[in-house]
Amino acid sequence: MQYIKDKITHALANQEELITMFAAEPEKKLADRLHIIHLQSVICENEKDEETAEFLSIMRRIIIEARLYKWENNIADELDEIELSITNAELLQEKQEHRKKLLAKLAKPVSTPEIQESQPEQKTDNSVQLGLF
Repeated sequence: MQYIKDKITHALANQEELITMFAAEPEKKLADRLHIIHLQSVICENEKDEETAEFLSIMRRIIIEARLYKWENNIADELDEIELSITNAELLQEKQEHRKKLLAKLAKPVSTPEIQESQPEQKTDNSVQLGLF
């Protein structure tokens, strides 16, 4: 039970930080948290666990305050994981297209002055000349 007492102490001591942390979360996630806390509170009432019920009551209040803080200050929801992965995939695709364009430019022959290679001397057939002697 000391664990729950420590959690209560921590929540009360750091409630302002918790409120700002929760305010950055999406509204749906906060609503889900409240629903879970409600379900856990019902279980605590049935099991007559007063300390855990007190902790859940504090967390419920903090989350409600975070929702109010979020609403009052027009704090936008953070991107959730799906939106972040979509954004990362789009950025990766743009980089790949940019690389393809660069490689296509590098693959094109560049118009540079052609270096004339010295042509090897052609060997002439000297056997005809040797036959004269």
